Amino acid sequence: MIETLRLRIQPLSLAQIELFRNCNGLLESSLAIAPSQQPVHPEVAEALAHDIIPALQNDPENFEFSTLWLAINKESNTIVAELCFMGPPNSMGNIFLGYGTYPSQQGKGYMTEAVEGMVAWAFFNEKVKAILAQTEHGNVASWRVLQKNGFTRILSEFGFYTWSLPRPV
Repeated sequence: MIETLRLRIQPLSLAQIELFRNCNGLLESSLAIAPSQQPVHPEVAEALAHDIIPALQNDPENFEFSTLWLAINKESNTIVAELCFMGPPNSMGNIFLGYGTYPSQQGKGYMTEAVEGMVAWAFFNEKVKAILAQTEHGNVASWRVLQKNGFTRILSEFGFYTWSLPRPV
């Protein structure tokens, strides 16, 4: 688990991911947090089915780099965002970060804070040489999250920008 000023960022086990997918309040109950009543976003559902769950089943040693993490507001005890790394460091030491803030929680700085926490956690692993992320060209709010965390834009293609944050020297 990662702690920031306002957030507790919790990685989910495979069993917890199944509860998360069901959207029936059992995950929140098991974590002792307030019910979110937030449906699983279709892109997240697809990532869970095609990437996250198979990765957790096939490579449990890299659990933290393959699972879904929830950003939980410590004061309200509610989920405000979801994040994930898209697998362990590749041969060049790069990892990819994905994230999304719940619509009712946008504009409050939660994602900037959550990304900062995830970045700090990731760089504790010596194998991580850089963190990459992608944003849609029009998603200015997501650009700002990355810029505030020191990422620089390195590529533009197919309607997406790719951003990079090298390991601090």
